[in-house]
Amino acid sequence: MERPSVGFLALVVGPCLLGLGGCANFWDDVTSRDFAVSSLWTKPNPLVVLAESSDGNKRAQALRSLQEPAQHGGAQKDQDAIVQILTAAATSESRALCRLAAIKTLSTFKDPRAGEALDRAFLDTTQFLPETNNVIKQQALAALGKTGSPLAQRRLILVANEPPPAADTNEVEKQQKMDLKLTAIRALGKYNHYEVTETLVKVLKTEKDVGVRDRAQESLVSITGKRLPADAKSWETYLHQEGGPPPQSKNPFAVLVSWWQ
Repeated sequence: MERPSVGFLALVVGPCLLGLGGCANFWDDVTSRDFAVSSLWTKPNPLVVLAESSDGNKRAQALRSLQEPAQHGGAQKDQDAIVQILTAAATSESRALCRLAAIKTLSTFKDPRAGEALDRAFLDTTQFLPETNNVIKQQALAALGKTGSPLAQRRLILVANEPPPAADTNEVEKQQKMDLKLTAIRALGKYNHYEVTETLVKVLKTEKDVGVRDRAQESLVSITGKRLPADAKSWETYLHQEGGPPPQSKNPFAVLVSWWQ
């Protein structure tokens, strides 16, 4: 199959350049080595692609296109199958691109198993180079934040509370740890829970890095709607003495996990 001509590309790319919807992945599609014009109107079944293709780009595109059956009237067996496929991809795919695609899709799922898969995706990244591992970890943390689950909250708190790197840690590793902490703190801004606000206040109180303190401040503002200075004492006064958001009861599972650790 010949590649499309420049004139043809100009015809179909033009609307994308004008900002019309549905063109986010267009350029990747048309520049693919095995691009076919017919694929502009008909998309392959993602489950068939995942079962038959070893092409990383095709697999990543298929993973991004999966939707949660339970949100669209699907059967439980279909729900179980899709969750299983995405979990395997997010935790064991040999291509980082495919893992990231699965992580992104799982962030849109309401199934509790999505949070469990994302937590595993955060932990199971040892086969890649450190830079790639860190990108996957960041995306997994951000995706966990979108699930709103107690498990996700616990993981985000653990990362936000990570101590500073040792003095002899090289600059690259220091920055990677900082990126993870910043991602976790931002994601905590979606959780209106007293354990979260206590964690963010602790960050304000103990963290030396201005960027980290600013991120904690932004998350506190997002949670409470109250714009106070990036100062731990001001936030403690508001949360503990001035009738801040009422603390939510502890989730029994979170308490058990905390005790066990």
